[in-house]
Amino acid sequence: MQRKFSSQVSKKSAFAFLLKNWWVGVLITMGIAIHVQALDRKNQCIRALENKVVFLKEEKSRALEKKEQLKIRTQMFDDPEWMLLVLKQRLGLVEEGEIKVIFTKKKLCPLP
Repeated sequence: MQRKFSSQVSKKSAFAFLLKNWWVGVLITMGIAIHVQALDRKNQCIRALENKVVFLKEEKSRALEKKEQLKIRTQMFDDPEWMLLVLKQRLGLVEEGEIKVIFTKKKLCPLP
């Protein structure tokens, strides 16, 4: 009988403790909710940063490619034959003894 009485007392005291200290449960629940929200934000930031790393790696590889192309182009400018070809193509220069021919577009249907 004494055992039954002690278990009833402990149940009543536990229930009374919870009624008196309900705010502890609320605070623990709020703390867990805030923690879960912080973890979610952290994971979102991590995903955003990982995407940024991928983008920057691609941009870096494109920049390195462009650098190599520019390096090759600058090395070509040291070649006199290349310079002569560029002058002929872009500026329309001709050497002595060459004839420059210019083609114009002819209209198919002349306007009256």
